[in-house]
Amino acid sequence: MIDKSKALVFIVDDDEHILKSLKLVLARHYNVHTCNNGIQALIQIKAMSPDVIVLDVKMPDKDGFWIFEQVRAFNKKVPIIFNSAYQDKMELQEVAGAFGPFAYLRKMGDVRGFIDTIARAVKAGRA
Repeated sequence: MIDKSKALVFIVDDDEHILKSLKLVLARHYNVHTCNNGIQALIQIKAMSPDVIVLDVKMPDKDGFWIFEQVRAFNKKVPIIFNSAYQDKMELQEVAGAFGPFAYLRKMGDVRGFIDTIARAVKAGRA
């Protein structure tokens, strides 16, 4: 059941363990919807209008960059966070310059930092 007073965080990742972990971490304070397929995620994002979107960068069907570009075509405001296991300084700079995500986080990194980033994104999206 969706609590309308809570923000909706939409997480896209092809790893079910990551999806379950992130949902567990966030579910106390947010409505959390997960999807493991880029094309289905885009359909659901359009229908659900989440407050924040968290995207895995590398996925087998459509990657996080593709989803980002598709979402930006119809929603310029929603904060989008890239969450990736493949992170180095060069990639960070390239992604920030080319896409301008709200944040780019290391997958399974600092949990408190992840939660804080979601909170900041929700606040920014509602401003």
